Amino acid sequence: MATKQQSGFRYYYHILGWVLYFGLNYMLFNTYFIRFNLPLQLVMWIAVFIIFYVNYLILIPYFLFKKRYVLYLTFLVIVTGILLTLTYTIKMDMMPPPNFGDRLHQMPFHSPDITFGEHREPPGGPRMRGIYLDLYNMLMFIMAAIGIRFFEFWSTEEKHKAEQERAQAKTELSLLKQQVNPHFLFNSLNSIYSLAYRKSDLTAESILKLSDTLRYMLYDAEKHQISLKNELEHIRNYIELQKLRLTNLTDVQMNIQGIVNNKQIEPLLFIPFVENAFKFGADGIHESFIHIFFDIHNDSIEFRIINKVVNEHPNERYKGTSGIGLNNTRRRLEILYPEAHMLKTEKKDGLFEVQLILDLNKS
Repeated sequence: MATKQQSGFRYYYHILGWVLYFGLNYMLFNTYFIRFNLPLQLVMWIAVFIIFYVNYLILIPYFLFKKRYVLYLTFLVIVTGILLTLTYTIKMDMMPPPNFGDRLHQMPFHSPDITFGEHREPPGGPRMRGIYLDLYNMLMFIMAAIGIRFFEFWSTEEKHKAEQERAQAKTELSLLKQQVNPHFLFNSLNSIYSLAYRKSDLTAESILKLSDTLRYMLYDAEKHQISLKNELEHIRNYIELQKLRLTNLTDVQMNIQGIVNNKQIEPLLFIPFVENAFKFGADGIHESFIHIFFDIHNDSIEFRIINKVVNEHPNERYKGTSGIGLNNTRRRLEILYPEAHMLKTEKKDGLFEVQLILDLNKS
């Protein structure tokens, strides 16, 4: 459905079109050889005005758009025939058959709308030419109505389709983000479970760190964009939470290069990769490492994380959840940074590496 702004614009270009048509029509017929006859021209103008809007407002939307082609053509022929008959009858009643003079041979066409000199042209021919001219004008406006209607239809459909796609993307993003939270909570609780199972004194501290992290996810992460500084702090908190359950056998490092301040980013894009690294790269039994790198430029962020795979089959508590976070993030990147990201994952020689480059200018 057209908005008020679109309807107003439509009125303006309709008025402009008619002004141009009437003006050009007047200049065409008001020449040295042809005397402009306003009453006869008004008859023609009214006829084309009627055929245009009957076609534009009724026949096209109710028949042509609904693929009722036979009915459309039938009604179009009937309306055109009625208008053509009325136009011809009225114009013949308003003036006698056209005259011609010595310069008639110089005229490109003859019509009941124009008169020449004082001599009478043989009957029949000029009247038929007048009918052909009227029919030509009507056909021209019939085609104009079809062209304008289809252009409006296609442009409206494209806008409606774009709006639907934006709404669907927004809904999907909301659902994907909601999946990140319980997935993160599930992984964090498993870490706390391992501490509680060992009756570690660090259990209470881990619960406190988890509460701080959840506070961030409930409030800051619900925003459309957050500061990069806060996102990196959230990742640090998660790493500290995971370290509580690990031993010195796992080397965990996080290196940040570049200026972090005054950068905005979509929340929770990096944390699924960090979770995945801890899930498969740290079990507290085998020697392993998790190295995280952020290289921050003025208009881009390069994120890399590499870990040694020591846990091909995580604890049964993870069964059925593997890959959820990564697939979720891939889809979010496709929606949020459709042509502004590069994501590459590689598993080789017992190592798993993720590289993600974001172009902040195109987000």
